[in-house]
Amino acid sequence: MIIPSQPAPTGVHNEIHRALYEVIATRHVAEIEEAPGRTRVGEPHDYGMLNGKPILLFFQTSGYTRSGGLPQWRHLDTTKIRGVRPLDRTFRGGRDTESGDHRQWDALFIRARQ
Repeated sequence: MIIPSQPAPTGVHNEIHRALYEVIATRHVAEIEEAPGRTRVGEPHDYGMLNGKPILLFFQTSGYTRSGGLPQWRHLDTTKIRGVRPLDRTFRGGRDTESGDHRQWDALFIRARQ
């Protein structure tokens, strides 16, 4: 079990905080449940504070989407995550972006490494 180096941000359940650290550290593809019937599947890459909010940078490959267009990078509000379930497959870690730019986090808790 991975022990988070930071306490859970305000509004993020401790179980969700720990589960995000675990799936990112082990590079497991994960199912992220935001609400009943709203499950996203993909690669959890970065978790930290962005513009004062706790955010998961997630490369979504399937599951619920309002906008369509998968696969796609998503910023998920971790205060809305209700469940994190690691799947039986892993991903390689860092992934290139179209622009080549990376997020400038207020604070980065954990990043998936190659």
